[in-house]
Amino acid sequence: MFIDEKALKRWDHWWNGSVYDRPVMQITAPARQFDSEYIKKADEDPVVKWYDIQNIFAVNNYILDNTLFLAEATHVINPDWAVANACFYGCEPVFRDESVWVSPLPTGNDGVPFLRFDKYNKYLRFMLDFYTYCKERYDGRFLLSPYVSVSAGDTLLAMRGANELLRDIIDRPEWVKATINKIGKEIRYPHSRLSKIIGDDMGYCTWYGGYSDKQVAMGDCDVSYMLSPKQFIDIFLDQLIDQLSSAPHSYYHLDGTLTHIDTLLSIKQINCIQWIPGAGRDEILQWIPLLKKIQASKKGLMVYCTPKELAPLLDEINPEGVCISVSCNNEDEARSLLSYVNKKYGIKE
Repeated sequence: MFIDEKALKRWDHWWNGSVYDRPVMQITAPARQFDSEYIKKADEDPVVKWYDIQNIFAVNNYILDNTLFLAEATHVINPDWAVANACFYGCEPVFRDESVWVSPLPTGNDGVPFLRFDKYNKYLRFMLDFYTYCKERYDGRFLLSPYVSVSAGDTLLAMRGANELLRDIIDRPEWVKATINKIGKEIRYPHSRLSKIIGDDMGYCTWYGGYSDKQVAMGDCDVSYMLSPKQFIDIFLDQLIDQLSSAPHSYYHLDGTLTHIDTLLSIKQINCIQWIPGAGRDEILQWIPLLKKIQASKKGLMVYCTPKELAPLLDEINPEGVCISVSCNNEDEARSLLSYVNKKYGIKE
């Protein structure tokens, strides 16, 4: 494993909301020979970009060869299909330049779709083949995350569409709750199969590179942005807690809305919060009160900032339980930032 002993200790403390010697840092920069046109050309066809295993691995390998990863930064390979679980229930993927989407499932006479999880679905087979291909070519430079989709609530959102699911929540809330509980249990199967392919020898990680020597459970619920706190708690929370309880380490991907932040911080099954403010709100220094609030709950915190924001951010927040990801413009800037962080916390380089 290419992750050194100090990095392992830093990650271990982060999962527990504490600090080993300095905050966990993920600092990256393009190498001098990085050619974005190569990736653009390789990904010109959306079907090839998202559904050609050899091409996906080749692009990731190019990134590995031409990116500087400093401190605790690592490269994680996964297919990045946020709608994969919906495909396992019969939704067909729609390949676009920016992502993979699906069309909602057709409904029956009762107004809801028939949901049948298919263990032999061709897209699940694609995922299994993808991870097998990557694992066979593992060279110690990357991590594999068994991330093929989002949580049960967002899987149902993909299968129904936003408008129909919101009507369901109003007209048939018990059906929604029962359905996401059913989905939550069934989607453990692909996660388990993929985790077995990856194996214990590589360790475990999140899709953003959070490393762990123990299995990791992910929670998210983008549909909650459209829900009241009562709807979120009554319909979705039990399934999320069950999902987050399925592994020794867990994190919650919080994207944008803060409507349910107090509820989330009260959930003992969440070890860490990965906070992404959202487009147009991503200047991290405006969120200092929120970051301090998350830290006060003794949960780990994952945030992103620009190189110019790093110094004032570190001056404002506690180093305990913090992971900061910074994308630099070049190698000199990246190494200068890491030197600054190490000096600030008295660490010899």
